Amino acid sequence: MAEYTGEVIYEKPQARAKPAVNPALVNALVPPVSSPVAPMGVTPNMPLSPQDQRSFALSEANRKAAEKLKIEEEKRKEANPLASMTESERTAGFLLQRLDFAEKQLKDTLQKTPSAAKPSYLAKKLENIDEDVANVFLSPERQQIETAQYEILDTALTLGTGASYTPQQIKNYAKSYFAQIGDSPTVIKDKEARLANVVSAAKIKAGRAAQLMPEAKVGNNPPAGAPPEAKQAPDGKWYSPDPARPGKYIQY
Repeated sequence: MAEYTGEVIYEKPQARAKPAVNPALVNALVPPVSSPVAPMGVTPNMPLSPQDQRSFALSEANRKAAEKLKIEEEKRKEANPLASMTESERTAGFLLQRLDFAEKQLKDTLQKTPSAAKPSYLAKKLENIDEDVANVFLSPERQQIETAQYEILDTALTLGTGASYTPQQIKNYAKSYFAQIGDSPTVIKDKEARLANVVSAAKIKAGRAAQLMPEAKVGNNPPAGAPPEAKQAPDGKWYSPDPARPGKYIQY
């Protein structure tokens, strides 16, 4: 077959005509957003019948009355939160009160006797044989500390999780939160921070009960703001002489 060597002519394609848009057809297929369709049987802007107006007015009155009752209930709770507390909040407040008192006992004892922060080696060894015998070899301060530690963990963990714990579980947890024989200063600081986090979480769990909890008073230390010469009276309150009024006393 012979090869064609002549001029090649390309045909220019004709431009297609753009289809015309029919606005009426577009509006019929896609209704404008600004013109909502009224429900069947209801004419837009049609006034309510007297019966519908009464129903609407009654519904509005009930809604406003319910809102007013809710506001009044919130005011009563704010004015007397203790009376409006739920049973779960009361339980949380009871546990938190125990926790706060035990924590202050622990800090008070450690401040007076820092050397009692760790258990003695002999008492720790005897504990594996007989706990009663081991307790004999504990100093009074160490006994106070271990009792407070147990109370702190028991109440904090129960308040935080809602579960109960056995004495053995509490002892195991104590190794993670309190100083033990051989602990370095860094490890002790880590345990103190871990315990503070547990206590803070327990107070958050208590919610409103934490705000209503009275301040726990431990030992015979005078309250904050009282002078060093203040004395505790048989009624449990603290008094100091009033320098401005001889023979009179200031109560703390």
